[in-house]
Amino acid sequence: MNNIKYLFSVLVLALLFTACKDELEPTNTPFVALENANSIIALNSGEKKVVELKLYAANIEGSDREIEVELVNSEVVSKAVAANLYSYTLPATVVIPSGSNAGVLQIAFTNVGIEGCVATEFKIKLKEKEGMFFGLNKHTIKLVKTPSPFDINNFVGTYIATGTSNSGEALESHEVTVVAGPTATTLQINNMLRPNSKTIVELNNDDPSNPYIDYKSAEYDAALFQHGLGPIYATPAETVSTFRTCDNSMDLTFKMCLGDGRCFPGANHIILTKK
Repeated sequence: MNNIKYLFSVLVLALLFTACKDELEPTNTPFVALENANSIIALNSGEKKVVELKLYAANIEGSDREIEVELVNSEVVSKAVAANLYSYTLPATVVIPSGSNAGVLQIAFTNVGIEGCVATEFKIKLKEKEGMFFGLNKHTIKLVKTPSPFDINNFVGTYIATGTSNSGEALESHEVTVVAGPTATTLQINNMLRPNSKTIVELNNDDPSNPYIDYKSAEYDAALFQHGLGPIYATPAETVSTFRTCDNSMDLTFKMCLGDGRCFPGANHIILTKK
């Protein structure tokens, strides 16, 4: 008898599970979502580009489906347009055509005055509509000026250095010079930490979306200063040092170490801004 009761219970649970599964996976559901949530658009001065944002429905219908589009950060956009950063054209609606499950929202931008490292955001959303269910319905577009091609020679010049020491104290703003280094991919930074200090850095731009700086000071005997135990070199810290081609600035985080690997505690953080 117990075995019969057990088998009956298993059968009931199986039937319940099947019923729930059918309810969770209905057919012909009017579900709509954007393809992605973010994009970056790079524009040269005066250049016009049309951004295409794709949206998809889970079903196909026999008539056009029109969805209203709303500008979310209208105040930010209005200020950017008033400041002559860019102009734009945003359709009031986007359509998923009859017989299709996909639509395309086209937004046109013209770079009027986005320069240097200026970045501004343009946010839209699909407005809710009766009879439709929405997944991802918001998208943020970041507008930037097309970055200059990487040329290490553009980083040669005079900079203002600011930042903090390895003990966390603020450093006095001071002037440093950057000159060509011992190889085609390196630079020599003079007076970065104190007068007569030298640092050799190598700029790597193999992945333009993730540029980084490596330290070659010990390799070329370019010391920050002399210590009783020997020369002290700038060496990589846990935080990766980076650079930007849009304004040729450098963000440097480094430890101070002897040639044998022994280091002072903490790390220096210095930002070099080109004059």
